[in-house]
Amino acid sequence: MYPTKESYWYFSKSKRIAVATILIVVLAISLYPYLRKKEAVSTQDAAKYDKAIAALQLLQEDSSATDYSSYQNSNYSPKYKRYERKSYNNSYSKDVPGTLFSFDPNTLSVEGWQKLGVREKTALTIQKYISKGGRFRKPEDLRKVYGLSTEMVQALIPYAKIPKQPYENTYSNTYRDNKYESQKTTYTDRPKYYKPEPKPFNINDADSSLLDALPGIGPSYARRIINYRNKLGGFYSVQQVAEVYGLPDSVFQKIKPYLLIDESRLHTININTAGKEDLQNHPYIRWQLAQNIISYREQHGKYTRKEDLRKIMSISAEQYKLMAPYIAVD
Repeated sequence: MYPTKESYWYFSKSKRIAVATILIVVLAISLYPYLRKKEAVSTQDAAKYDKAIAALQLLQEDSSATDYSSYQNSNYSPKYKRYERKSYNNSYSKDVPGTLFSFDPNTLSVEGWQKLGVREKTALTIQKYISKGGRFRKPEDLRKVYGLSTEMVQALIPYAKIPKQPYENTYSNTYRDNKYESQKTTYTDRPKYYKPEPKPFNINDADSSLLDALPGIGPSYARRIINYRNKLGGFYSVQQVAEVYGLPDSVFQKIKPYLLIDESRLHTININTAGKEDLQNHPYIRWQLAQNIISYREQHGKYTRKEDLRKIMSISAEQYKLMAPYIAVD
Protein backbone atom coordinates (compact mmCIF):
# COMPACT_ATOMS: atom_id res chain seq x y z
CA MET A 1 0.00 0.00 0.00
CA TYR A 2 1.48 3.30 -1.09
CA PRO A 3 1.41 6.31 1.26
CA THR A 4 -1.19 8.93 0.48
CA LYS A 5 -0.61 12.65 0.28
CA GLU A 6 -1.77 13.00 3.83
CA SER A 7 0.72 10.37 5.05
CA TYR A 8 3.98 11.33 6.78
CA TRP A 9 6.09 9.22 4.38
CA TYR A 10 4.69 10.71 1.20
CA PHE A 11 7.34 12.32 -1.17
CA SER A 12 6.38 14.65 -3.94
CA LYS A 13 8.16 14.63 -7.30
CA SER A 14 10.33 17.65 -6.45
CA LYS A 15 11.42 16.04 -3.17
CA ARG A 16 12.39 12.84 -4.93
CA ILE A 17 14.54 14.79 -7.40
CA ALA A 18 16.23 16.66 -4.56
CA VAL A 19 17.03 13.44 -2.69
CA ALA A 20 18.47 11.84 -5.85
CA THR A 21 20.66 14.90 -6.47
CA ILE A 22 22.03 14.80 -2.94
CA LEU A 23 22.88 11.12 -3.26
CA ILE A 24 24.74 11.72 -6.53
CA VAL A 25 26.78 14.57 -4.99
CA VAL A 26 27.67 12.48 -1.92
CA LEU A 27 28.74 9.58 -4.14
CA ALA A 28 30.92 11.88 -6.30
CA ILE A 29 32.62 13.36 -3.24
CA SER A 30 33.31 9.90 -1.87
CA LEU A 31 34.87 8.64 -5.12
CA TYR A 32 36.91 11.83 -5.88
CA PRO A 33 39.99 10.99 -3.70
CA TYR A 34 40.21 7.50 -5.19
CA LEU A 35 40.01 8.76 -8.77
CA ARG A 36 42.50 11.56 -8.04
CA LYS A 37 45.01 9.12 -6.57
CA LYS A 38 44.68 6.81 -9.54
CA GLU A 39 45.28 9.70 -11.95
CA ALA A 40 48.37 10.81 -10.00
CA VAL A 41 49.77 7.30 -10.08
CA SER A 42 49.21 7.14 -13.82
CA THR A 43 51.02 10.46 -14.28
CA GLN A 44 53.98 9.30 -12.20
CA ASP A 45 54.22 6.07 -14.15
CA ALA A 46 54.22 8.02 -17.42
CA ALA A 47 56.96 10.34 -16.12
CA LYS A 48 59.07 7.38 -15.01
CA TYR A 49 58.56 5.77 -18.40
CA ASP A 50 59.68 8.95 -20.26
CA LYS A 51 62.70 9.28 -17.99
CA ALA A 52 63.70 5.67 -18.62
CA ILE A 53 63.42 6.17 -22.41
CA ALA A 54 65.59 9.32 -22.22
CA ALA A 55 68.22 7.51 -20.16
CA LEU A 56 68.27 4.64 -22.63
CA GLN A 57 68.82 7.05 -25.53
CA LEU A 58 71.73 8.72 -23.70
CA LEU A 59 73.31 5.34 -23.01
CA GLN A 60 73.07 4.47 -26.68
CA GLU A 61 74.69 7.76 -27.69
CA ASP A 62 77.52 7.31 -25.21
CA SER A 63 78.15 3.73 -26.27
CA SER A 64 78.48 4.85 -29.93
CA ALA A 65 81.31 7.34 -29.13
CA THR A 66 84.54 5.39 -29.68
CA ASP A 67 86.84 8.14 -28.28
CA TYR A 68 85.26 7.84 -24.82
CA SER A 69 84.93 4.08 -24.34
CA SER A 70 86.63 4.43 -20.97
CA TYR A 71 83.49 6.01 -19.58
CA GLN A 72 81.19 3.11 -20.49
CA ASN A 73 82.02 1.12 -17.37
CA SER A 74 82.17 4.16 -15.04
CA ASN A 75 79.67 5.00 -12.31
CA TYR A 76 78.85 8.43 -13.79
CA SER A 77 75.28 9.03 -14.92
CA PRO A 78 74.70 9.65 -18.68
CA LYS A 79 74.21 13.39 -18.26
CA TYR A 80 77.63 13.80 -16.63
CA LYS A 81 79.20 11.76 -19.44
CA ARG A 82 77.80 14.15 -22.01
CA TYR A 83 79.04 17.18 -20.03
CA GLU A 84 82.57 15.80 -19.78
CA ARG A 85 82.62 15.04 -23.49
CA LYS A 86 81.58 18.58 -24.47
CA SER A 87 84.12 20.14 -22.10
CA TYR A 88 86.80 17.87 -23.55
CA ASN A 89 86.02 18.87 -27.14
CA ASN A 90 85.98 22.60 -26.30
CA SER A 91 89.44 22.73 -24.75
CA TYR A 92 91.69 19.99 -26.06
CA SER A 93 92.89 19.02 -29.48
CA LYS A 94 93.85 15.38 -29.60
CA ASP A 95 95.94 15.91 -32.75
CA VAL A 96 98.12 18.66 -31.17
CA PRO A 97 99.19 17.68 -27.63
CA GLY A 98 100.18 20.57 -25.33
CA THR A 99 103.53 21.20 -23.66
CA LEU A 100 103.37 22.54 -20.10
CA PHE A 101 105.79 25.28 -19.03
CA SER A 102 105.82 28.24 -16.62
CA PHE A 103 103.91 31.25 -17.98
CA ASP A 104 102.32 34.54 -17.00
CA PRO A 105 98.68 34.55 -18.24
CA ASN A 106 98.72 38.35 -18.40
CA THR A 107 101.58 38.49 -20.92
CA LEU A 108 101.44 35.14 -22.75
CA SER A 109 100.92 35.39 -26.51
CA VAL A 110 98.39 33.49 -28.59
CA GLU A 111 101.14 31.16 -29.81
CA GLY A 112 102.14 30.48 -26.21
CA TRP A 113 98.58 29.48 -25.27
CA GLN A 114 98.45 27.19 -28.29
CA LYS A 115 101.73 25.59 -27.26
CA LEU A 116 100.12 24.79 -23.90
CA GLY A 117 97.37 22.95 -25.78
CA VAL A 118 94.69 25.69 -25.78
CA ARG A 119 92.72 26.13 -28.96
CA GLU A 120 93.38 29.25 -31.03
CA LYS A 121 89.81 30.52 -30.54
CA THR A 122 90.14 30.32 -26.75
CA ALA A 123 93.59 31.96 -26.88
CA LEU A 124 92.18 34.86 -28.91
CA THR A 125 89.40 35.25 -26.34
CA ILE A 126 91.99 35.55 -23.58
CA GLN A 127 93.98 38.14 -25.55
CA LYS A 128 90.82 40.19 -26.14
CA TYR A 129 90.10 40.11 -22.40
CA ILE A 130 93.64 41.35 -21.64
CA SER A 131 93.49 44.11 -24.29
CA LYS A 132 90.32 45.54 -22.69
CA GLY A 133 91.98 45.93 -19.29
CA GLY A 134 91.22 42.52 -17.82
CA ARG A 135 93.80 40.92 -15.55
CA PHE A 136 94.46 37.55 -13.91
CA ARG A 137 95.19 38.32 -10.26
CA LYS A 138 95.79 34.71 -9.23
CA PRO A 139 96.28 31.41 -11.09
CA GLU A 140 92.82 30.20 -10.01
CA ASP A 141 91.27 32.96 -12.20
CA LEU A 142 91.88 30.64 -15.16
CA ARG A 143 88.67 28.87 -14.16
CA LYS A 144 86.74 31.90 -15.43
CA VAL A 145 87.97 31.45 -19.02
CA TYR A 146 85.24 30.10 -21.27
CA GLY A 147 86.50 27.13 -23.29
CA LEU A 148 88.92 25.74 -20.71
CA SER A 149 87.80 22.45 -19.17
CA THR A 150 88.31 21.55 -15.54
CA GLU A 151 91.12 19.15 -16.45
CA MET A 152 92.94 21.77 -18.51
CA VAL A 153 92.64 24.40 -15.74
CA GLN A 154 93.94 21.97 -13.13
CA ALA A 155 96.89 21.18 -15.39
CA LEU A 156 97.72 24.88 -16.06
CA ILE A 157 97.33 26.33 -12.54
CA PRO A 158 100.64 24.94 -11.14
CA TYR A 159 102.55 26.51 -14.06
CA ALA A 160 100.84 29.93 -13.94
CA LYS A 161 103.23 32.46 -12.38
CA ILE A 162 101.74 35.92 -11.65
CA PRO A 163 103.82 38.72 -10.04
CA LYS A 164 102.78 39.58 -6.48
CA GLN A 165 102.18 43.27 -7.26
CA PRO A 166 99.01 43.67 -9.41
CA TYR A 167 99.46 45.38 -12.75
CA GLU A 168 96.64 47.86 -12.19
CA ASN A 169 98.08 48.99 -8.83
CA THR A 170 101.42 49.78 -10.45
CA TYR A 171 99.63 51.83 -13.07
CA SER A 172 97.39 53.61 -10.62
CA ASN A 173 100.26 54.42 -8.22
CA THR A 174 102.34 55.83 -11.07
CA TYR A 175 99.40 57.85 -12.36
CA ARG A 176 98.60 59.16 -8.89
CA ASP A 177 102.20 60.18 -8.19
CA ASN A 178 102.48 61.98 -11.53
CA LYS A 179 99.12 63.69 -11.00
CA TYR A 180 100.00 64.99 -7.54
CA GLU A 181 103.43 66.08 -8.70
CA SER A 182 101.91 68.05 -11.59
CA GLN A 183 99.36 69.68 -9.28
CA LYS A 184 102.08 70.59 -6.82
CA THR A 185 104.11 72.24 -9.54
CA THR A 186 101.06 74.03 -10.92
CA TYR A 187 99.98 75.52 -7.59
CA THR A 188 103.53 76.47 -6.66
CA ASP A 189 104.14 78.38 -9.87
CA ARG A 190 100.71 80.06 -9.95
CA PRO A 191 100.93 83.77 -9.03
CA LYS A 192 98.93 84.81 -5.99
CA TYR A 193 95.90 87.03 -6.57
CA TYR A 194 95.44 89.98 -4.26
CA LYS A 195 92.11 91.79 -4.14
CA PRO A 196 92.78 95.49 -4.69
CA GLU A 197 92.13 97.80 -1.76
CA PRO A 198 88.78 99.61 -2.36
CA LYS A 199 88.50 103.38 -2.14
CA PRO A 200 85.72 105.21 -0.23
CA PHE A 201 82.68 106.06 -2.36
CA ASN A 202 79.17 107.53 -2.09
CA ILE A 203 76.83 104.70 -1.14
CA ASN A 204 73.82 106.46 -2.76
CA ASP A 205 75.52 106.46 -6.19
CA ALA A 206 77.33 103.12 -6.01
CA ASP A 207 76.49 100.31 -8.37
CA SER A 208 76.82 96.58 -7.68
CA SER A 209 80.42 96.38 -8.94
CA LEU A 210 81.63 98.91 -6.35
CA LEU A 211 79.78 97.14 -3.56
CA ASP A 212 81.01 93.72 -4.69
CA ALA A 213 84.62 94.94 -4.35
CA LEU A 214 84.15 95.56 -0.60
CA PRO A 215 85.53 92.93 1.81
CA GLY A 216 82.92 90.31 2.70
CA ILE A 217 80.41 91.60 0.13
CA GLY A 218 79.49 89.38 -2.80
CA PRO A 219 76.87 89.70 -5.54
CA SER A 220 74.06 88.64 -3.18
CA TYR A 221 74.77 91.23 -0.49
CA ALA A 222 75.40 93.89 -3.14
CA ARG A 223 71.89 93.32 -4.59
CA ARG A 224 70.31 93.45 -1.12
CA ILE A 225 72.01 96.79 -0.30
CA ILE A 226 70.86 98.36 -3.57
CA ASN A 227 67.28 97.06 -3.18
CA TYR A 228 67.02 98.41 0.36
CA ARG A 229 68.48 101.75 -0.73
CA ASN A 230 65.85 102.06 -3.48
CA LYS A 231 62.98 101.28 -1.09
CA LEU A 232 64.17 103.89 1.39
CA GLY A 233 64.87 106.54 -1.22
CA GLY A 234 68.58 106.63 -0.37
CA PHE A 235 70.69 106.46 2.80
CA TYR A 236 71.05 109.54 5.01
CA SER A 237 73.32 107.66 7.47
CA VAL A 238 75.98 104.99 7.05
CA GLN A 239 74.43 103.16 9.99
CA GLN A 240 71.34 102.41 7.88
CA VAL A 241 73.38 99.94 5.80
CA ALA A 242 73.48 97.69 8.89
CA GLU A 243 69.68 97.31 8.54
CA VAL A 244 70.07 95.31 5.30
CA TYR A 245 68.50 91.89 5.78
CA GLY A 246 71.03 89.15 6.57
CA LEU A 247 74.10 91.40 6.59
CA PRO A 248 76.35 90.31 9.51
CA ASP A 249 77.56 93.04 11.82
CA SER A 250 81.14 91.83 11.37
CA VAL A 251 80.88 92.47 7.61
CA PHE A 252 79.27 95.87 8.18
CA GLN A 253 82.14 96.92 10.43
CA LYS A 254 84.62 95.97 7.66
CA ILE A 255 82.89 98.00 4.93
CA LYS A 256 81.88 100.97 7.09
CA PRO A 257 85.17 102.91 6.55
CA TYR A 258 84.61 102.85 2.76
CA LEU A 259 81.07 104.29 2.77
CA LEU A 260 80.30 107.99 2.25
CA ILE A 261 76.87 109.71 2.38
CA ASP A 262 75.40 112.47 0.20
CA GLU A 263 72.01 113.42 1.70
CA SER A 264 71.15 115.67 -1.24
CA ARG A 265 70.31 112.60 -3.30
CA LEU A 266 67.47 111.41 -1.06
CA HIS A 267 63.99 110.85 -2.56
CA THR A 268 61.21 112.27 -0.37
CA ILE A 269 57.45 111.60 -0.11
CA ASN A 270 54.88 114.45 -0.13
CA ILE A 271 52.46 113.47 2.65
CA ASN A 272 49.77 115.83 1.27
CA THR A 273 49.57 114.10 -2.13
CA ALA A 274 50.96 110.59 -1.54
CA GLY A 275 48.53 107.72 -1.74
CA LYS A 276 48.30 104.81 0.65
CA GLU A 277 50.41 102.51 -1.50
CA ASP A 278 53.23 105.09 -1.79
CA LEU A 279 53.36 105.44 1.97
CA GLN A 280 53.05 101.78 2.97
CA ASN A 281 55.87 100.68 0.61
CA HIS A 282 58.39 102.70 2.59
CA PRO A 283 60.31 100.53 5.13
CA TYR A 284 59.82 103.11 7.92
CA ILE A 285 56.07 103.66 7.42
CA ARG A 286 54.31 100.42 6.43
CA TRP A 287 50.56 99.76 6.21
CA GLN A 288 49.09 100.83 9.62
CA LEU A 289 51.05 104.06 9.85
CA ALA A 290 50.18 104.93 6.24
CA GLN A 291 46.48 104.54 7.10
CA ASN A 292 46.83 106.86 10.12
CA ILE A 293 48.64 109.54 8.08
CA ILE A 294 45.90 109.58 5.45
CA SER A 295 43.10 109.55 8.05
CA TYR A 296 44.62 112.54 9.86
CA ARG A 297 44.93 114.41 6.56
CA GLU A 298 41.29 113.73 5.69
CA GLN A 299 40.08 114.90 9.13
CA HIS A 300 42.29 118.00 9.64
CA GLY A 301 43.20 119.01 6.10
CA LYS A 302 46.63 119.24 4.54
CA TYR A 303 49.82 119.17 6.58
CA THR A 304 51.50 122.58 6.89
CA ARG A 305 54.80 121.12 8.04
CA LYS A 306 56.17 117.64 8.48
CA GLU A 307 56.35 118.14 12.27
CA ASP A 308 52.55 117.83 12.23
CA LEU A 309 53.10 114.08 12.07
CA ARG A 310 54.02 114.22 15.76
CA LYS A 311 50.32 114.95 16.46
CA ILE A 312 49.48 111.38 15.37
CA MET A 313 49.45 109.31 18.55
CA SER A 314 50.80 106.13 16.90
CA ILE A 315 54.03 107.81 15.75
CA SER A 316 56.73 107.72 18.44
CA ALA A 317 59.62 110.17 18.67
CA GLU A 318 62.09 107.50 17.56
CA GLN A 319 59.97 106.52 14.57
CA TYR A 320 59.51 110.14 13.54
CA LYS A 321 63.28 110.63 13.66
CA LEU A 322 63.77 107.71 11.23
CA MET A 323 61.16 108.81 8.70
CA ALA A 324 61.57 112.62 8.89
CA PRO A 325 64.38 112.85 6.24
CA TYR A 326 62.03 111.19 3.72
CA ILE A 327 58.99 113.43 4.39
CA ALA A 328 58.18 116.53 2.33
CA VAL A 329 55.29 119.05 2.62
CA ASP A 330 54.18 121.57 -0.03
